[in-house]
Amino acid sequence: MSIIANTKLCNVNEQPDVVVNCAALSVHDACELDPTAAMAINVPSALVKWLSSFSNGGTLLIHLSTDQVYEGTKSFYKEDDETLPVNVYGRSKVEAEQFISANYSNFAILRSSIIYGPQTVSPVPKSLPVQWWIVFLLMEKPRIFTMNSVVQYM
Repeated sequence: MSIIANTKLCNVNEQPDVVVNCAALSVHDACELDPTAAMAINVPSALVKWLSSFSNGGTLLIHLSTDQVYEGTKSFYKEDDETLPVNVYGRSKVEAEQFISANYSNFAILRSSIIYGPQTVSPVPKSLPVQWWIVFLLMEKPRIFTMNSVVQYM
């Protein structure tokens, strides 16, 4: 089953400037029960094929991934740390990242934990992105946003 076919995205003839891919089967039990469905939904092959159909490849694809591509034994992973997912959901997101990087040149992959919601129980301390932004934006001094500032204040 294709996410694109279901949303009729492939009927769009005008090339978008940016596509943010938020589609995912992220319910862990569902992924474990049906790994084939998890891979089919979480690996955006139809989306990449559609984006590749435009001649110049100018659309920026922003793909939302997950911190579950890592083993989860520490905080503050770096993008070049080894991926070692411990469940089907994490494995499907690693496969999605690999598929995109092998088949499309204009992309950004964002790995996040839960973006918004109640704090989860975790063996390592971490803040949710929305909670971090609130703290960051409420600081009295103006800040220049850099990757180092993200790591420093999270």
